Amino acid sequence: MKFIFFEFGKYSLSTLIAFCFDILTLFLLTEIFSFHYMISSLVAVSIGFTINYILNTKWVFKNRRFKKNIILEYNLMVLISIGTSLINIILIWILTELLIIYYILSKFIASIFSFILKFFLKRIFLFSHRV
Repeated sequence: MKFIFFEFGKYSLSTLIAFCFDILTLFLLTEIFSFHYMISSLVAVSIGFTINYILNTKWVFKNRRFKKNIILEYNLMVLISIGTSLINIILIWILTELLIIYYILSKFIASIFSFILKFFLKRIFLFSHRV
């Protein structure tokens, strides 16, 4: 059990590092290089995601189920991220519209839930030797 907390801590730090690269790229491309913010955002998310992938595979998780098929591994990671993002959006809507929770608090709750969900989905489906 102690190992999973240590792994989760590394996962949290790797996500923060990737997020910093994401924000920095967004800012630089938009403010310095005058790209439209949506184009900048697409590039920034891609860079942040790739950094997160590299940190996850090289530092956070010891086991890699698809180590010999990096393209499959990367694409599965993308699918997990898209799926958890959709869950995040739906959960924000449910909390805000149906449970009448302030939308910022809804976002916070949904983000914590989807962050933890994404960790376990990655750990189970990508970074373990068993299903």
